[in-house]
Amino acid sequence: MNGIQRVRAAVYRQHPDRIPRGELVVDIEFIADFMRAFPEDCRKEGHSTGDQVELKIDFCRRLGLDLVCIPASRFKPGEKDFACYTGRLGEEGIFIFALVDGAFQTIMSQLGFMDFCTAAASDPEGLGRLIQSHSGKMLPVIDLAVQSGAHGIIIADDIAYNQGCYVSPSFIRKYLLPCWQEQVDRAKKLRVPVFYHSDGNIGSILPLIVEAGFDGLQCLDPAAGMDIKEVRDGFGQDLCLMGNIDPALLYGRDSETPGKEVPQPQFPELSRAAEDLILAFGPEGGLIYGTSCGLYKGLSPERVLFMYRLADRSASFPG
Repeated sequence: MNGIQRVRAAVYRQHPDRIPRGELVVDIEFIADFMRAFPEDCRKEGHSTGDQVELKIDFCRRLGLDLVCIPASRFKPGEKDFACYTGRLGEEGIFIFALVDGAFQTIMSQLGFMDFCTAAASDPEGLGRLIQSHSGKMLPVIDLAVQSGAHGIIIADDIAYNQGCYVSPSFIRKYLLPCWQEQVDRAKKLRVPVFYHSDGNIGSILPLIVEAGFDGLQCLDPAAGMDIKEVRDGFGQDLCLMGNIDPALLYGRDSETPGKEVPQPQFPELSRAAEDLILAFGPEGGLIYGTSCGLYKGLSPERVLFMYRLADRSASFPG
């Protein structure tokens, strides 16, 4: 299986040959740090690491990543260079998720956090209409992303903090659920899977995410109390789950010698978290292995490599 086939198999419970893996974000500065730490493994014959797409492909190969996520703002009509970029990823069998900013997150950003909260308390109906008016603008963005080579959509809409959602479940049901259903319907008509992303604790609205028809859920932040095993038990029959490794486990200066790999006993917490996640899902699909929020500059290349080496040893399935 290549990455495109593997991700689709996991989403639709068709028993991939191994658990697919991928990140919401991979910061180019982290990739550069990783290449410097492990230079002998990151240059592949025939590819120049000076070319950003080839650099990203080399990085995906090194960690066995099956997917990349690209902000939908990068998908522009008639942009030939970008069509070459997505085409090159597709040639390598790498699944492309387009990240589409959600209406809730967009309106919060436009109003500012305090004004948004004031509106939610004093004029929820007006705020709800404003969010719904923006939702329709997302549909052509979804269309263009798929036309430009995306294999799937992630609606990125941070609606929660560590203690719960910024607005009530009733507000979400009345104003956001119809938006989500509209967006999901558009992706389904284009025959691509669609995931939902939010940081924070969204446990109270998981039934609404399922009702909207999303194929999967990205993040599941353990620092916000999101227990992926509980989510799997309650909603795993409906949602493919992506993420969950706490990036806090990936910080630290671990080696004075760049490129020196660190043995397993030095990272017991990371080892436990990764192996528990893999064992919780097994070969039946329903998981895309990765961190809850992505790989950024400042994370330890040694720990990231170790996290994915654990997946190499534990997440392949016979036949």
